Amino acid sequence: MFIEARLIFQSYMPKRLEQGMLFQKKVSMRKLKTNIEHYEVFELKDIPRDINSYVAINGWPVEPHIYSITLNPDDHAHILATPDLIGWWDEEPDAEYEEDEEGLLRDIAVTEYNYLLENFEGNIDIQVDEEEFKKGIVKPIIYMEKVTLSVPMIKDNTDDWNVTLNDGLEDEEPWDDMDDEPEFELGGSE
Repeated sequence: MFIEARLIFQSYMPKRLEQGMLFQKKVSMRKLKTNIEHYEVFELKDIPRDINSYVAINGWPVEPHIYSITLNPDDHAHILATPDLIGWWDEEPDAEYEEDEEGLLRDIAVTEYNYLLENFEGNIDIQVDEEEFKKGIVKPIIYMEKVTLSVPMIKDNTDDWNVTLNDGLEDEEPWDDMDDEPEFELGGSE
């Protein structure tokens, strides 16, 4: 079972910069006469000669974390996955897989990070234990020392909507605004 979570990049101060470290920058673009801003992640390809000026321009390196999404802004989000657990990328989370199939899961890459940041504002689906989730516990499934991630799915809430829509309505009379009496009289006071 996959649930929606939030991908957040947190900066840290390493002792030295290394190739492959991730950095984050804000990107602005115009679409249909509207300025759209989002974040983008990039990898450090070469170690810069002047590290101080590089950090002044690009900031400190970042690491991905996955947090729970809370409906109440006063509730604290829980860390579901730390950088060492991130992660497997699943292109087709709803597909039924055979045990011996290969190539279905792969390491998540910068391309997927940027796609999620641009198109889903960092929202991401993470695979959790369904039985634990039914008990109210969010426990990510760790497969070969990593969590499995995917593009956020469009949730089909039509079944819940139909149940809610029809719940208790049979006892109420249909609404008709034509037979309502006005609660006040129009006109001035005499």
